[in-house]
Amino acid sequence: MLTFDFLNVGNGDSMLLTEEKNGKTYRLLVDTGHESVPRDNDSGRKSCLEHLKSLGVDKIDLCIVSHLHIDHFGGLKDLLEGGIEVAEVWAPFFPPRTGMLLEDQPALDHSSQGLLRRLNLWAGTADRLVSMQIPHSVIRPGRYRLGQEIDLEIIVDLAKDKAFQVDIWNQLYAGIQPPAQQIFRCAKLLNPTSPRLHIRFAGHEIMLGTDCYGEIWEEIAAPCTLVKIPHHGDAKSVTRMLVQNLRAKYAVISARNSYMPEKDRPSELTKQLILATGARLWYTDPMPGENTMNSVVEFVFRDDGQVIPPLHKWLLAPHAFENQ
Repeated sequence: MLTFDFLNVGNGDSMLLTEEKNGKTYRLLVDTGHESVPRDNDSGRKSCLEHLKSLGVDKIDLCIVSHLHIDHFGGLKDLLEGGIEVAEVWAPFFPPRTGMLLEDQPALDHSSQGLLRRLNLWAGTADRLVSMQIPHSVIRPGRYRLGQEIDLEIIVDLAKDKAFQVDIWNQLYAGIQPPAQQIFRCAKLLNPTSPRLHIRFAGHEIMLGTDCYGEIWEEIAAPCTLVKIPHHGDAKSVTRMLVQNLRAKYAVISARNSYMPEKDRPSELTKQLILATGARLWYTDPMPGENTMNSVVEFVFRDDGQVIPPLHKWLLAPHAFENQ
């Protein structure tokens, strides 16, 4: 049995996969949300650490950090220091040595300065991994067997751009100053170069889009049972071609329940494109009109191929909430 728990960490991503088979348990954690998650009376959102403790989790066999945006890696340091054993970490980049911090560059644009700040925050987490002697390595595209029967494929669609990004990071840590436009491009590539995780289990295809924009992989997308919509369901997250090629039965959007107009997040158009395919759609944070305190959106994939979707309400075309 494989359980997918999409954790309500507000405007961030965190997904816990738990395989239970032959008396053994294997847990894969994909992303860890923000370093802090604001509480709200109309939401069950909380930090990744709080979620794991409430679920009775005391060990993560593998944690994958998809990319270096704070809403995906910010919760990892608290996790390491909060009593959860983490056996191994995969991430897109690690500084060459501990204690390395990049200097501020006020002359750079806002996006580039943000990149430098995020790299410094990530360096602090990476240093903690070293001090705790936790094995860690760079994510590599390929197919992996995890636990007993989890078939994981890691896909990086823009491999050349990813290599460019890592090269710029290495230059910065080597004390070489790249041109400002290259640092800016590197910042803007964080989402497009984030890996997609394709999981195969008990005859089902599950696609975790992380933050890779829909237009990047729309032509190669294939049918799946469950999809985690990329980039919090904003206007860039999907295209009509993508959702039609995916033909997902179930879809999940990880987003906070307050609309962000500057990002069109979560996007009404994205919602309607998904619903038009006949998919059932859940948000990790309950949207207005949804009388539930979602803490976790949980799917269970049984060994015989049966799928047990979340018991709370889903969105179903055209606009209404429906009960199972």
